Amino acid sequence: FVGYPNVGKSSVINALFGAKKVSMSRTPGKTKHLQTLEVPELGLTLCDCPGLVFPSVVATKTHLVINGVVPIEEMRDFMPPVRLILERVGIAPLMERYGLADADLREGISRLGEAEVASDAARTVLA
Repeated sequence: FVGYPNVGKSSVINALFGAKKVSMSRTPGKTKHLQTLEVPELGLTLCDCPGLVFPSVVATKTHLVINGVVPIEEMRDFMPPVRLILERVGIAPLMERYGLADADLREGISRLGEAEVASDAARTVLA
């Protein structure tokens, strides 16, 4: 199977076999190399490969993070990916997702100067 990172290629193989044949993770990048599995009764060889990213589609580390290609653990500053998400979807979906009211937003904005508050909030959005 060939495709983008973290779309379930390894999960499909395990489902087809009805057992864990290849390792998988919710974190992108678990599959490090091409793996082949034989299905002798069908004369098939299934291949699982690492996810592929096409550079013309994803250009920056920020894009790689929000597209699930690079684990957020590799980021030091979580704000650029969150800013990009906000540019694309706006604030309303995030407020709804996290059950925030306007008062919560005002309080959060007043505390954004506190680096750990902003970083924790951004990491929560990306998780």
